[in-house]
Amino acid sequence: MTRELTLLEGQTLFQQGDKAERMYVIRSGKIKLVKSKMGQSVVLSYLGEGEFLGEMAIITNSLRSCCAIATEDTVLQVYERERFEEMLANNAGIAARIIEGLVIRLEKTTERLMEPVTLLEAESE
Repeated sequence: MTRELTLLEGQTLFQQGDKAERMYVIRSGKIKLVKSKMGQSVVLSYLGEGEFLGEMAIITNSLRSCCAIATEDTVLQVYERERFEEMLANNAGIAARIIEGLVIRLEKTTERLMEPVTLLEAESE
């Protein structure tokens, strides 16, 4: 079973380190993902309509790796852990979409990690 959840701008969906019991699909609005470590925070990405979040911690059975904050009023479709796992097991199309989304995020993260290295290498030549 799924349900809808509405967040107002600035409202936090989950905190880094929270237990993961559900994943979300953004129906409208935007969510900012922020990771904090040793007092420093970095924006990992902004997610919008049709994108999903919260699946990684469910798949790996780990705690939330970042904080999710609404940057505008946002409506989410909420999938409890059991429903999400059932969808993955019974629907290859949904599983493929999740995998595709994870790969795209990994590619974007890799690109962002390489930006400072590229700038430093160019300056040293």
